[in-house]
Amino acid sequence: NNKLAMKVLYKSPYENEPPSRYHVFSPWFIYFKYRAWYVWGKSDQYAKSSSFRISRMKLVELLSNGQYVNPPGDISMEETIYSENPFSRKKFKFLLRIREPFASSVKDVKNWFPNQQIFPQNDGSILFSAEASNLEEVSRWVLSAIDCIDVLEPEQLTNVLKEKLNRFLHAHTSGHKMSRNKNKIETSF
Repeated sequence: NNKLAMKVLYKSPYENEPPSRYHVFSPWFIYFKYRAWYVWGKSDQYAKSSSFRISRMKLVELLSNGQYVNPPGDISMEETIYSENPFSRKKFKFLLRIREPFASSVKDVKNWFPNQQIFPQNDGSILFSAEASNLEEVSRWVLSAIDCIDVLEPEQLTNVLKEKLNRFLHAHTSGHKMSRNKNKIETSF
């Protein structure tokens, strides 16, 4: 086995993660998604495999000490790329109405999600139907063009979006002010 694990200093943007920490990481494959390069594999910090954005890797060292973890035999690269949690057995079907100008972009890309279907409408909009293992991923996609998209199904997706929008509104209203100091929030009540 010529595969090597890596010691990676990873800078996470997420609140529930330490800002930076080391991972012993076994890379399985690299892919491009959300206008960035990612690597999927197994970290010693998590029970399940996950994706890591390559631009957030601040230091990488190859390890030759036999710590590499092989991927499960049934992993599907395509399924993994379309989902932040490919091992979830639950699939969510979703249906969106997408208006211009985003509708033209969506019609041009045939692989936004697995099993996607596009139904052109007389008013120039499209109905977009697909499946996802994770509504979090779909919510990020919807938020990227929120003024052009109506969620028709499922209600759980609408709830995820409401929660994200409420967090945003709370952070930017009711006494919360962004200072000029990088990403520091000053609160005045």
